[in-house]
Amino acid sequence: MIRTRTVVVLPVLLAATAVGSWSVGFFLHSNQPAGILPEMVLHADSATQDGSFAMAVGPMDNDVEGLCILDFLTGELTVTVLNTRNAKFNAVFKANVIQDLGIDQSKRPKYLMSTGQIQFPRGGNIARPASSVVYVLDTTTGSYAAYGLPWRRELATSGRSQSGQLALLDSGKARTAAIRE
Repeated sequence: MIRTRTVVVLPVLLAATAVGSWSVGFFLHSNQPAGILPEMVLHADSATQDGSFAMAVGPMDNDVEGLCILDFLTGELTVTVLNTRNAKFNAVFKANVIQDLGIDQSKRPKYLMSTGQIQFPRGGNIARPASSVVYVLDTTTGSYAAYGLPWRRELATSGRSQSGQLALLDSGKARTAAIRE
């Protein structure tokens, strides 16, 4: 009977000792106190608007964000990027949402704008798409669009300027029902 207990209890005690030793070693060698998650990088995008302009920021590459500005009066969407070498806005990309969405300017469009992150596959082109997409919605018609920009990292890292057209990736309508005015 004593031998049976020893056979059962001894392996359980050895296993408990091993697990306990591992746990103590893990927490003693960990940089984080027990119960705290390891460090993680967070990315926050933001957007705001008033009656004349909308503004948003989003990552263009690993180390740089773009400032997206939409002028409600002209429909001009501008994405500009501060260069990390000289702290100057030396990348500028533009599009016109009124033209792209076929918006009737007489109906006084109102806009919402936001950015989102995306990783497009790398192609054979020198310019690869930036890490952000700019989304624009005309709240009077429900028309929306997604814009990307051709980002050239080698120009940014050398401090050289770059500019061009924003690429209209896709567009659509959020409201399909006819509304009487």
